[in-house]
Amino acid sequence: MTEPVMLVLDDVPEELDELRGALRRRYGLEYVVICESSAAAASDRLARLAADGRPVAIVCVPAAMIDTAAVRSSPWPTGFKRVLIVPRGGPSAPSLRVPAALLHDESVAQSVLRSITLGVVDTYLPSPHGTRDEGFHLAVSELLEEWARDSAAGGGPAVHIVGQQQSARSHELRDVLTRNGIPFEFFPAESDRGRLLLERSGHAGSALPVVITYTGQALADPKTDELAAAFGLATLPAGHRRGRRR
Repeated sequence: MTEPVMLVLDDVPEELDELRGALRRRYGLEYVVICESSAAAASDRLARLAADGRPVAIVCVPAAMIDTAAVRSSPWPTGFKRVLIVPRGGPSAPSLRVPAALLHDESVAQSVLRSITLGVVDTYLPSPHGTRDEGFHLAVSELLEEWARDSAAGGGPAVHIVGQQQSARSHELRDVLTRNGIPFEFFPAESDRGRLLLERSGHAGSALPVVITYTGQALADPKTDELAAAFGLATLPAGHRRGRRR
């Protein structure tokens, strides 16, 4: 499977379990949540994911570890959202964006500000509180949306299409994506890359063409409205509303 990865680093088992549970409950169907307890293990994991071509959306690091030499010296790849998790500071926190820990704990505040200034992290979030911390999840969802947009615009195509080279439906889908400004790559089903994409998406032997989005969602011979829904497109050119070919 090619679902994007959310990586959590924390050397405190209780905190690691809490964040893992919060992320898996909300995002477990569309993202793979992976946890590591050391910077070295996280760095090795990211290197393996990059070598396998697996997208990483978010990496979470606790404020207590951000200043450690192991974290700062880790040769981590780029492209994901780097989130610093700070202590919530109890129920007296005045807001999600300014947790009490930043107001009353100078060491935490300095670590956060220094990390953001130096570009070590993209943002910070207070640790989730309770089973339904909607403020925390709103912030995470915004980061995921930004990551998806950046990935589609800069790092590579938003879509991989695997199909028969001369297939009319393959050409039709490519035309739909082109007309809507969605970058894509096409791979013949008999090519090495095509076979690998089909296997990883769980669609080896499925009806072609198979469309695989940057989020890891895979659609076998999708209808045009299904393709539109995958990218939040309200409308598509009138000449391209036909259903699936049989």
